[in-house]
Amino acid sequence: DFLTKFHVTSDTSISIFLTENDELLEAVVVEGNHIKNDVNTLTVSKVDANAIESHKGSAIANALEELSGVNALRSGSAHISKPVIHGLYGNRILVQYNGVRMEGQQWGIQHAPELDGFLAEELAVVKGAGSVRYGADAMGGVILVNPASLPTGGKLGGKVNLVGMSNGRTFSGSLMLEGGIGELKGWGWRAQTSVKKGGDLHAPNYQLTNTGVNEMNYSLSIGKTAKNWGMELFYSHFGTEQGVLRATGSIGSLEDLEYAFGQQTPQGTSPFSYNIANPRQEAQHDVLKAKVYFDRPIGRISLQYAFQMNRRKEFDVRRGALNEIPSVNLEISTHTLDLDWEHKTKNGFSGNVGINAMYQNNKNIFGTQRSHFIPNFTAPSAGIYVIERW
Repeated sequence: DFLTKFHVTSDTSISIFLTENDELLEAVVVEGNHIKNDVNTLTVSKVDANAIESHKGSAIANALEELSGVNALRSGSAHISKPVIHGLYGNRILVQYNGVRMEGQQWGIQHAPELDGFLAEELAVVKGAGSVRYGADAMGGVILVNPASLPTGGKLGGKVNLVGMSNGRTFSGSLMLEGGIGELKGWGWRAQTSVKKGGDLHAPNYQLTNTGVNEMNYSLSIGKTAKNWGMELFYSHFGTEQGVLRATGSIGSLEDLEYAFGQQTPQGTSPFSYNIANPRQEAQHDVLKAKVYFDRPIGRISLQYAFQMNRRKEFDVRRGALNEIPSVNLEISTHTLDLDWEHKTKNGFSGNVGINAMYQNNKNIFGTQRSHFIPNFTAPSAGIYVIERW
């Protein structure tokens, strides 16, 4: 390669002749991943594995922003982040975590999915006609969050992640161990735990007081993979305590908001601290899943039961002893049962027939000394789907 410069001071005609040159290109290789049958009628967008790795320790929604049409709705803190698909979020999109539909309190803008980002090895957003099998909450799409497949034998292995963030002096980490079970062929297990601790975030000229986070999660799974059948037992616990920007606690009217906009620094701004005071929120989410499948001449038949318990406490700035009592104290328990038959391809036709059933119970814990914001309710539901592809 060479560079020739021309300095033109007046109207000039320049002729440039290019010499012939042959370039031998290297082989072009096109690679792709086979899409599983249970989502092959959907438009599937997957987050690149490197992007998932680079977002370890942060909210799931932050990694999903790598996909077209997906954004994150943040509320005062990088730790509170909700996924948005083409403007829809909350109850308009469905999050599936290791095959279990996540059910928690979604009515608030500060209610992010209770998911451990360290456990996610596959992130995908699916849309299309086939999403009918997921129900009405999949209107905007389905977010699939899956861990890696369980090992089917072999020696003990594992992975350690350590992540640091200068803003908020946040540090997080995870430890995962997995392996086979002695001489039992096809059996595998995995144990994982993660922690996160962060202090007040900061803007260029001041601290964002009371935006810290404390998080502790763990999970355990065991499974069997055989020639004609398989099973999995999975349990996970997610626990977090998050501060809400102190300045927002003093905004109760339009006049308060206008006054806050006119200030150089937010009200209540203090030096950096790891302390979390009111307003704050505590959330815990437990998931227990049992799944079994059988491969038969007519196809694959799978049955899955899952139980979830979501506990949420929200603390406001209150006077006296009331400051230690949550303003909102909710528990929502969910039972789900899924039966699916995926018949084998014949004459170009393939498809699924299945039944979904769910029973949900939401209750307010007595003692908040405030009227219930969300009423007590029970919500049984069931559905049948038939999907045929040609």
